[in-house]
Amino acid sequence: MGKELQIITPQNALEIFQCDKAEELINRIESEARSIVPDLTTDKGRKAVASTARKVSTSKVALDNMGKELVSEWKAKSKGVDAERKLIRDRLDALRDEIRQPLTDWEDAEKLREQAEREAAELLYDHDQALAENQLFDREREIAEKEAEQARIEQERIDREAAAKAETDRIEYEARIAKEATERAQREAKEAAERAKREAAEKIKAAEDAAKQAEREKIEAQQRAKIQAENAEREKQEAAELARQTILAEQKAAQEKERIAQLRVENNKKHVGNIRREAKDDLLRFVDEPTAKKIVLAISKGEIGNVTINY
Repeated sequence: MGKELQIITPQNALEIFQCDKAEELINRIESEARSIVPDLTTDKGRKAVASTARKVSTSKVALDNMGKELVSEWKAKSKGVDAERKLIRDRLDALRDEIRQPLTDWEDAEKLREQAEREAAELLYDHDQALAENQLFDREREIAEKEAEQARIEQERIDREAAAKAETDRIEYEARIAKEATERAQREAKEAAERAKREAAEKIKAAEDAAKQAEREKIEAQQRAKIQAENAEREKQEAAELARQTILAEQKAAQEKERIAQLRVENNKKHVGNIRREAKDDLLRFVDEPTAKKIVLAISKGEIGNVTINY
């Protein structure tokens, strides 16, 4: 922070108020106060800003009290002293407010930053929830793919068993027919042989039909598995896009909320200034402008009992 502002406590009131040195003294206080560079990044720096503003106010009170004492002893020149007192009060009040303004702005910005951090934490939670849903879609797709593979393996087993059984049935049937043909009379041999041939052809056709049906069922099972996998992937992509759009919308809402909060702060400052200015203008019907300003300031600080300003 550099050098610190020294509280002004001169001993000779006449030297200040009679010799018109108030302006010189105020300029020196202003120069010393404004030469102190505020550092709002540390607690020490912020306390130093507040301390400087208090010292300005303390110097104002000390000089004003000296003026009061001088007025009580020097009634004939009270008007000039009062003017110097008012000059000191107004200028040092303005200087105090000027010195403390960076700290006030920092405190307002800190409130906005804390609010933004809370909203960012909520956005992060929503993002994590979306990621968890994506993982659930991935697991469901893996299960569907495994079930499709198991169905394919089972169908191949059924195909092999059907083909083997058809071959075994054919061999057993032909052997039985051959044995019966040798035991029949020669006269039935030709008929038996033709019938055996016809029935064998029918068995072969039945086996071929069974194989074709098994192949069709295999293809249909593969198609169903493919469709399930494609649906799972599409749902995953749609969920991811929805999560992304949600995050973008929430970020935009957070930015708009911050802009509205800042606008409200600025509008509130303007509103307070307008109300105080209107109160001062109404008082001008009864007192002069300096007195009107003093009354409005005292009411706003709560220094006048049972009287308030409606904002």
